[in-house]
Amino acid sequence: MYVYLIENRMKRISNILFAFVFIISFNLLAQEQNSIGIYFNLKGSVIEAETNLPISRVNIEIGGGNYTTTNNLGEFSISAKVGDELILRSDYFRTVYYTINDKQKITLKIENIEEIPELRSKRSKSTDVFRSYIDSAKTFTKKDAEKSIEYVTKALESVPGKSATNAQNSIAFETLIEAVDYVSEIKAKENSLQNTVLKPKFTQVDVKITIPLQNGFEVLEIKDIFYCQADDNYTNVFINEKKKLVSKTLKYFDEILSKSGFARVHKSYLVNVNAIIEYIKGKGGSIVLSSGKEIIVSPSRKKELLAFFN
Repeated sequence: MYVYLIENRMKRISNILFAFVFIISFNLLAQEQNSIGIYFNLKGSVIEAETNLPISRVNIEIGGGNYTTTNNLGEFSISAKVGDELILRSDYFRTVYYTINDKQKITLKIENIEEIPELRSKRSKSTDVFRSYIDSAKTFTKKDAEKSIEYVTKALESVPGKSATNAQNSIAFETLIEAVDYVSEIKAKENSLQNTVLKPKFTQVDVKITIPLQNGFEVLEIKDIFYCQADDNYTNVFINEKKKLVSKTLKYFDEILSKSGFARVHKSYLVNVNAIIEYIKGKGGSIVLSSGKEIIVSPSRKKELLAFFN
């Protein structure tokens, strides 16, 4: 008797669960059917697949129903319902059919487009901007890696829709590699010099130059010059604690001293390498002279400076 009551109760519970699941499934199905039949405002855009440029004046309609066209940004908005078929027509590509699956915004990419005058103009302008930024990036790959990377980023952001083509991505990647390789080369050189016995690369014994005076010239020993600093069309020559203003440009001193152990570490500084007692790492880094003077090194001059230390 007890077993019979248990079995009877189990059957009742099973019937109740079955009815509950049936009701829930029926309601979900009804909701889905209702949602399919409900109109909503569908938003979307039409772009060229290869360049992601927007295509304007594309005729968009729903079979036998609503109708609209894309604006100058390739965007459109149309009243539709899930399951409807969009029909896209244009004089520049074959008719495209698209079935609406949900209420999300859609982006329709069109392939095999005939030449559209306005697209040709936009494509050319976009390519020119991209190429301009890449050219700037290449200029700085071996001068200032951070600036090079910044220009590559701008190049990619200049692409319509910020979605570059495979060719553009390849160019950007190659440019980044050049910048990274240069930075890696400099860092490797810096690290190798941290534990190195340096050998004199230049001898400055008995090497002298003359600087002009109002009534003649003065003879200077190169080994006594710590550095030269540009001052417009003049140059300050620092010897020990003394400064001599010479009516010659820094370029002039660079040309006559570069073969005697002087490095152009900055557009405004020419330094006697033998006077350097410390190098400090950084974007460009800096050097400290035996006189105590610290001078910033330009990123574009770093490799040239480190080459003196072998």
